[in-house]
Amino acid sequence: MRLLKKYPFFILTLPLFFIVHGAVENKGQIPLGDGLILWATYILTSAILVGLFYGLFKSLHKAALAVFVLMSFHLFFGALHDWLKQVVIFPILTKYVFILSLFLLLLVAFLWWLKKSKRVDRGIYFLNLLFVFLIVIEGVGFLYNSVYGKSKEEKLHLRQDITDYIKTAKIPDSINKPDIYITILDEYAGKQQLSEGYNYDNSPFINNLLQRGFQVSDGSISNYNATIYSTSSLFSAQFMDSAHVANSAMGFNHSRKLINDNPIISFFENNGYQFYNQSIFRVRDQASPNVEGFVPSKTDVITQATLLSRLRKDVFLNIATRYNIDWYLKKEKYAAGKNNKMAADETLAISNMESSKPKIVYTHLLMPHYPYYNDSTGRELTFSELKKQQFNDKNAYLSYLKYTNKVVLSYLDSLLANTKKQAIIILLSDHGNRYLPNEKEKLLYSNLLSIYTPPTVSFLLADSVSNVNVFPLLLNNMFHFNLPLQSNNIYKFAY
Repeated sequence: MRLLKKYPFFILTLPLFFIVHGAVENKGQIPLGDGLILWATYILTSAILVGLFYGLFKSLHKAALAVFVLMSFHLFFGALHDWLKQVVIFPILTKYVFILSLFLLLLVAFLWWLKKSKRVDRGIYFLNLLFVFLIVIEGVGFLYNSVYGKSKEEKLHLRQDITDYIKTAKIPDSINKPDIYITILDEYAGKQQLSEGYNYDNSPFINNLLQRGFQVSDGSISNYNATIYSTSSLFSAQFMDSAHVANSAMGFNHSRKLINDNPIISFFENNGYQFYNQSIFRVRDQASPNVEGFVPSKTDVITQATLLSRLRKDVFLNIATRYNIDWYLKKEKYAAGKNNKMAADETLAISNMESSKPKIVYTHLLMPHYPYYNDSTGRELTFSELKKQQFNDKNAYLSYLKYTNKVVLSYLDSLLANTKKQAIIILLSDHGNRYLPNEKEKLLYSNLLSIYTPPTVSFLLADSVSNVNVFPLLLNNMFHFNLPLQSNNIYKFAY
């Protein structure tokens, strides 16, 4: 107890509580190593700040209390800001300029009071006890989640019987287990949308796929108009319960959990496959390799609500755009392109790697998704051109799609060569282009679906297939399963 009164341990336990609480809230989807690095970063930052404030107060206790206020505001700013948006009547009270100005005034008043105070031992003791208690509570929650979280998570699936059947199904020993490569092209428009919305005939690309042995579904559709929903239904082989996606925040979190603990990848892992994640999502507890991706991964899941992250997202980017701060804008603008190249290169490296286990690889490329980095000839657009681009630029999108076709064909040629044409290759898009002006809504779901199967796998792809049925059709055919097929329904959810 003397130690708790003498030393400000809450400088260590405050960030630990923040990280553990975030891990519990996100069902443990934070790698331990990354969590420890983040904790060490916060401790180092706090130590530096304590040193600075010590020069003002000449007291370790007072310096620690000042840093506690600053770190608490930074770590829990997102929760405070979101709460204010829900309860306040006047929108100005939720503006950054108001909140930060008010906090600065309160901070100055607190520092003045702290300077005048003679003893703060009781505050130190209270905060030490408080965060020890909170960490114990969160630790119990974390352990409970580790033991019981998986079974609880599975209940999020709309059809638990389908999920259980897929996860527990066994591939007979007599059946060959080919490697499987799943590549999703984000926002690649299908035949109908390109024809009716762009007056563009994509048959040269389709014919190239056919010449390489791919089957193409001419009338394929996605079931959802947003990436995360489409992907979660693809890997769940069923639709989502609309009660869980009544709003964008709920739907995003729900789908993210379904993608991570999805039955399709679980099935393959349970049957001896080695899974490799080269996607934008966390899947089967493998973090996304993406850097600065639009889907938070690793510790970004919890740090995205901190003050600096919110400022970076809501304020810094607007300032950089308004005042043409190119070094900052380039970092944001080119992140997707770097991730695309990294994911494609790593997938090809995996395909060229010897393994005693069959592989299943999920690769997600933000192509021809905005930003549209290249024109149809392959010329890389200048940064000034990229800055002027809009999501709904028809010509830029179509030109980038033509460039994407060339990149994808080269990628597929390497994949076919590395696998000696013995792997199953699924190439599909999550949905069509959502940003085509004055578009008929139905066309937004027109997508690309093509599948290559080796000679050892007999499979016939129908002309009208939706994403939710891709794996049921494949598994029923390959392993003689009896998975139910869903109706080709479409659902509209907003981000």
